[in-house]
Amino acid sequence: MIAVLASSKGELVPAEQVPQAYRASIGWFAIGVGKVQASLNTHRIIGEFRPTGIIGTGTCGAVDPRMQVGDLVLASETVDYDLDLRRFGLDRGTTFDKDGNRIGTLRLDVSWFPPPATDMIFEGRRVWHQVCIGSADRFLVAADRQENPWIAGEMHIGAVDMESHAIAATAFATGIPVSIVRVVSDTHRGERPRSYASFLAHAAASVMRFVIQYSLPNEKSPTIL
Repeated sequence: MIAVLASSKGELVPAEQVPQAYRASIGWFAIGVGKVQASLNTHRIIGEFRPTGIIGTGTCGAVDPRMQVGDLVLASETVDYDLDLRRFGLDRGTTFDKDGNRIGTLRLDVSWFPPPATDMIFEGRRVWHQVCIGSADRFLVAADRQENPWIAGEMHIGAVDMESHAIAATAFATGIPVSIVRVVSDTHRGERPRSYASFLAHAAASVMRFVIQYSLPNEKSPTIL
């Protein structure tokens, strides 16, 4: 089974909307908001359901000014961008693991979840493929992104959210392949949907179809930068 994880039920399709043929092979789970909740509940789902792969989904805020509301973002990397140990000689987003080794940006092996290696169009929306998604326990509005140019300039982050890095780190720790597919909910300029509830329902259905079309996992594992 592939486990599809999002912070809230609103970012997932209701069970009855999942085609019958896929209900046994793809599970849809809410894991809570923020890195701690995401990590705890990803770990719980791995232990309880033993998925063969994990796909983190939901919405994200665009840092890349080219991204539009409704675009899909297929992450190639994730980073914990509000982690700041520069006083200890580390780069932003880098920390020490339990053995004292430096650990930071996670590079995702997206070959198990095989959309093309270049950007593409899905249901009329662009799919951004080579994107670093930054996660933090802080909700950023457009002004925050513009007032902190290091997010894009220094860390090369294309979109931000609050859970993706925690999902990826937990999957890495347990050796499970992981991909992140997010839908842009607000742009670099602050553009957003008029009805967020309607947008979420549409976005969740679009992600479901994207996952069903491309979810053919293999046995490859992710690597850590």
